[in-house]
Amino acid sequence: MIIKKLNIKSNERGSSTILEVLIVMGLVLFIIFFPAAVFSTTSKNLQLQDVMTLSLQMASIEGGLTDRVEDVIFDNMSAKGLIPEPDDPRYLAAREAVIISSNADARNGNFENILARDQDMPVINISILFPADVEVRLINGISRMMGARGDSLPIRGDGDWYYSASGYILSERVDY
Repeated sequence: MIIKKLNIKSNERGSSTILEVLIVMGLVLFIIFFPAAVFSTTSKNLQLQDVMTLSLQMASIEGGLTDRVEDVIFDNMSAKGLIPEPDDPRYLAAREAVIISSNADARNGNFENILARDQDMPVINISILFPADVEVRLINGISRMMGARGDSLPIRGDGDWYYSASGYILSERVDY
């Protein structure tokens, strides 16, 4: 009935070719964009792991997560394109969105938290949480193009999504 009102011709089997075209277009869009979205998430995760590796090496020399190590972490993120350059107005907001934590957190002058290698357990742990909301929206948006809703979305739930990079290293700092 709707087909007759819209003056759309049906094929011999009685189905509309427009429906077939829409389904094929949806599949083609999914096949093109989903690998790009997955590549984006994998690429950012690997870049964050690179930043984590360098920050662990520097924290080992410093004896913990100091202000200087934190600045190097953000400089590396900026150099890799994860956050804007320091002269960009969005830089401070991007820097506040990243969460960095450590068991040897010596930022803001808390030098009593620094670990030296002659202590009993001189293991420095660092964890970086980097926002992933853009990638989550992209993957869910591509899935919605295919008809996914509610519980069938690949990434469900509200709230903030993060890439997580963490690691540990022994302290190389020598107290004099």
